[in-house]
Amino acid sequence: MSSPRGIRFNWFIMGLFSVGITLSSLAVFGFTYHAAQSISREHQETDSTRDQALAQSVAQQLLGDFGTRLRSAAADHRIEKALLSGNLARTKQLLSDHAGSAVGTAFDLLVLDIADGDTSLKVGSAPELADPLLPREIRTGLLPDIWNLVAQTGDHGTDVLAVLSIPLKTVDDGTTTRAVLTGATSILEHANVAEMIAQKLGTDRVRVKLGDLTVSEIVPPTTQPNMEGPFPFAPEASPKAIDSVLIENPLGLPLTAEIFEPDLATLHLAAAYKEFLPPFTLTVLVACVIASAILHRLISPSLSYLIAYAHELRQGRANRSHQKSRFQEFNTLATLFSDAFEANQRTNAQFRDLIDGSLQGVFVHANKHILYVNNALLEMLGYESGNKKQLVGKPVTDLYAKEEHRQLNQVYKLRADGGTAPRIYEARAQRQDGSVVWLEQHVRMISWNGEEAFYATVLDITDRKRQEQQIALNANYDSVTGLPNRYLFLDRLKQAIGRAQSKHEKCTLLFLDVDRFKSINETLGHEAGDQLLANIAWRVQQILGPSESAARLGGDQIGVLLNTVKDSWDAEQKALGLLEAVSAARPGDVETNHLATASVGIAIGPADGDNPDLLLRHAEFAMFQAKLEGGNRCRFYSHERNDAATRAMKLEFALTSAIDQKKLKLHYQPIVDFESGQIISCEALLRWNDPEFGDITPSEFIPIAEETGLIVPLGDWVLQEACSFFKDCKKRGLDLQCISVNVSPRQCRDDGFVSRVAQVIAETRIAPSQLHLEITETVMMDDSSIDPAMVLDALRDIGVKLSLDDFGTGYSSLSYLKRLPIDILKIDSSFILDLEEDEEDQVLIRAIRSMAENLGITVICEGAETAPQCRILADLGCQLIQGYHIARPMPERDFIHFLTTNAMSIPPNARLH
Repeated sequence: MSSPRGIRFNWFIMGLFSVGITLSSLAVFGFTYHAAQSISREHQETDSTRDQALAQSVAQQLLGDFGTRLRSAAADHRIEKALLSGNLARTKQLLSDHAGSAVGTAFDLLVLDIADGDTSLKVGSAPELADPLLPREIRTGLLPDIWNLVAQTGDHGTDVLAVLSIPLKTVDDGTTTRAVLTGATSILEHANVAEMIAQKLGTDRVRVKLGDLTVSEIVPPTTQPNMEGPFPFAPEASPKAIDSVLIENPLGLPLTAEIFEPDLATLHLAAAYKEFLPPFTLTVLVACVIASAILHRLISPSLSYLIAYAHELRQGRANRSHQKSRFQEFNTLATLFSDAFEANQRTNAQFRDLIDGSLQGVFVHANKHILYVNNALLEMLGYESGNKKQLVGKPVTDLYAKEEHRQLNQVYKLRADGGTAPRIYEARAQRQDGSVVWLEQHVRMISWNGEEAFYATVLDITDRKRQEQQIALNANYDSVTGLPNRYLFLDRLKQAIGRAQSKHEKCTLLFLDVDRFKSINETLGHEAGDQLLANIAWRVQQILGPSESAARLGGDQIGVLLNTVKDSWDAEQKALGLLEAVSAARPGDVETNHLATASVGIAIGPADGDNPDLLLRHAEFAMFQAKLEGGNRCRFYSHERNDAATRAMKLEFALTSAIDQKKLKLHYQPIVDFESGQIISCEALLRWNDPEFGDITPSEFIPIAEETGLIVPLGDWVLQEACSFFKDCKKRGLDLQCISVNVSPRQCRDDGFVSRVAQVIAETRIAPSQLHLEITETVMMDDSSIDPAMVLDALRDIGVKLSLDDFGTGYSSLSYLKRLPIDILKIDSSFILDLEEDEEDQVLIRAIRSMAENLGITVICEGAETAPQCRILADLGCQLIQGYHIARPMPERDFIHFLTTNAMSIPPNARLH
């Protein structure tokens, strides 16, 4: 056995040790660098706080003198006396004296606003700026003793005025005079604020801003230390900007200063650590090399000796005691190797005794020859027990039947090529007398006398194989008819389709289903039904050719596979033969006149299906078409009918999802009194737009909802939505008398329909008479245990109005007028379509209108699409009209707009002039 490849232990330990020392040293180096950076940042934050305070002191110093002078002017008693005496000229002169004082910061603007009247006294170097920059309403509304800032943009750039307001109040002999003294001075014209801050802080770059607008800046040329590259543990240092609010500004944006200080500490720190990194790294590497050499010197001799000792034990040549090592673990391993060698010698002896007495067959082979067999295998193969020489030394193939030699050679070749051979497999063995037994072998690799060999455990599974064959027979054939079952038939069908595709031929599948087989079981019993199926299966097999096969697919269904049919005519003739065979079948000895019939569906592959499941499904679909047409006939599969059925099924799933997610919408079509032009009502019509199918008409999805029962929850939703919409219209003040909602026969026969209608009316708080439910004559024709007339009477009892829709298209319309509590007749649009040319339609409409009038029933004509039709209907006495000429069904928002713009009249083009 070759030694496995891998990493040498001592090299791995030395490498791991070196990597650990290196990473640890670099980590300590990085930690110290980041700690120094943290200390530097703390110092910078302290300096930033100090610089902000100094910058603010510059602003306070700049405005301090101005504030003192303004307060001095406000406290001047001469101004107070001049105001009380009403001497405005004297007051203005005193203000000018204060404004023109040569001491301190000059006033650019000094304004005195007198509350009594609109008098404002303006003095200073720029009194004309008072109203444009500081209108009277702003000056009198400033908070007292609070600095405000106003920006002024001129030819020389932007200037900033500092504004301070002080209220004055003088009282003399009961006379009170109120005034507001407002002063403004340019803080940039009289001083360079950025330069003052720079001198105060000892920096060379300051920017003063009003919001985002720079109003003063000092940016001298700067030099910055230039490093060859950023230090790997920190980003490159750059000047930092410190923001300081100089003056808060209630009128708008504050005055701030950006103070730029180069981050020299970070740069110097990075440069120092960068210079120190190479010698530090070199020192660490040298230490790793020295430590690894010492470690290798200690481990390598002991490890090499331990490996050599293990090889000697494996070869059975360990006659010396192992050499002691400096390491306790190596000594322990040497002792364990020695103990394991002795234990292995004892185990081998016990193993041979054990397998000799085993009840299972065992043999060992190598190089395609038998090395060992036990007594159980000799007895299993009919050899003399105890005489192992009968097989030992012979080729392994002598144990097996000739049919297995090819498989054995493939297994040997696979192992020789380095592949993975099966460890458990079944094979037929050759007994000494020539008979064959089935063996199950479990094979694994072992070491036999120091060489690689195969150890095989053998079980006699002959009885089990017989049982499996019987089970396979039962699993593939039907116990009642003796025909192949569905599983076997699908396998044959798959092969037939494959042959047809490769040879460009056809394979035909007939799907036979016995008509009314359930009634045969119920009347004659299941035993008679099984006998009938067995008789049909026998007769079907009699008419099949040698290349044709039949199978029971389940229940009363039989599949027939035809491989030699040339065209559709041949397939149809074979199907008619099957129908004739079924008609002659009888359920055993049971006396009955029952004539058995069947329906047959025909699908031709691969055109109708290129896989067994698809072809079988299409043949079954064709069979269902034959049953729908009455049975006892055959039908070919049609893609058109299948596409329609598939679309209907997809629509059913999509409709279920649309109802759950409330994706259907209601549109509303108005009903008008044509003569007066008043919109009196509307009909709620259901619309559905699906992302996959697009717009789907109600004529397509309503029948699906009826058939599946989805119409009940869908109808409840429509009723709730329509009543809620009508209530919303009334809240908007729209003059709409009622709303019509269509009701299906399936809803009418639902037990809780009347109570749900009453509940919706109560929840939406509309009058019952404002809800009109439209029904069709099919309500009376519906096969139900509930009398629809009773349901309609119950609806009338709660006050709901009932409309008979599509009147004139049924078979018993007049009798329904007598039986049903109808309030409104809606004449079907088929009578309106040719109204202009067909006088008979006019006669019928006049007769219906006259009959309804005598019965006290209101008439509505629906489907009017042209102005002449509307005029003729009005002349015939039908005033209530609904149709595209008036308006098409429209969404809720559009209908509300229609009602709003046409509250008292229909569109002009709806009339004849």
